Amino acid sequence: MFSSARHLCLSSIPECTELCTYALQGAAPNALSRVDHPRMIRYVDHLLPVDALKPRQGVFWGTWGHRAHRDGKTWFHRLAHRQSGICLTLRLHYAIPGAATLRNVQNWDDVCRSGLLHLERLKTGLQQDVKAFLLDRIEARHGRQVRQQQECARLSELALQWPDLVQDLLSGPLDLGASVDAHLQMVIHPVRLPGIETPVLIASARMEASRIVSVLADSDDFRAVMS
Repeated sequence: MFSSARHLCLSSIPECTELCTYALQGAAPNALSRVDHPRMIRYVDHLLPVDALKPRQGVFWGTWGHRAHRDGKTWFHRLAHRQSGICLTLRLHYAIPGAATLRNVQNWDDVCRSGLLHLERLKTGLQQDVKAFLLDRIEARHGRQVRQQQECARLSELALQWPDLVQDLLSGPLDLGASVDAHLQMVIHPVRLPGIETPVLIASARMEASRIVSVLADSDDFRAVMS
């Protein structure tokens, strides 16, 4: 957990969201005592491994919410145990004014004002608009036949199967047939992790240095940085 000094620093940020990813370090449990200080870990070098997600220019991601943090850490601890290493949690704090809207079901006005889109908290009409966006992307990549096969799928099912297409929502002004385009800053969407039974929520976000409040490693023996 954070020290009181770190908590004090972060408490001055009105709306700051924690995104977590995980790093494997060392060849043995006592590896921390043998490393040179300081040791630096880049957050973007350890993005949460998700099938079909590849690093792309200007986008990063991390687990979103307490359950996702817990499940992601559980998965990495298992991996670290198999490889006789240690698991470090990397915590990135990202300023997102308007995050309070994510507690409610979102409409298009909410999305336009905040730049935030939570795929599991959308009003019905907006769900259909986002689904149509993903189906268009599926057709462009895989052809009309695959699109037709997915027409009856739920939005969450499409997001789980094509998380990289969900990240396309961040690629530019988003026109879903509304009178005002949205410039999305962050999209929260479900993914699957190996060995974790239920889907895990991650947040994919634009890489804006001005929004990066801090990047921390769980262990004080390591220093985490964004770039």
